[in-house]
Amino acid sequence: MSRRKSILVMGALALSGLAAPTHAQAYLSDCNANHMCVWGLNDFRWMIAERYHGNSDWLDPFTGEENDENDSWANRSVTYTGCMAEHVDGGGDRLTMAEGSSDKDMAWFNSNETSSMRTKYGC
Repeated sequence: MSRRKSILVMGALALSGLAAPTHAQAYLSDCNANHMCVWGLNDFRWMIAERYHGNSDWLDPFTGEENDENDSWANRSVTYTGCMAEHVDGGGDRLTMAEGSSDKDMAWFNSNETSSMRTKYGC
């Protein structure tokens, strides 16, 4: 291989390392003020639900691949306590989302089981 081709190949290999795929950046601030959010991965990555605070009805936003995939959550409301439930319409185990709180890495016994949530009245 000529010196020129060798340099081109080495340069391409070096640049390919810089372009390696990485996980998308995720931030708690991706959840808007006065909303409650749930992410499917730790550290607030892959948002699967964002709901405005103050809704007392059970919402069943977790369908398809998003169902039972929660690993982090945030309650950006300073007014209302929310609740996540294991089954639709608030059935099964429940987890309270206190005002102004979040959890970026849920305990194994709480993760991957949310099917519904409400953003008022807590659990």
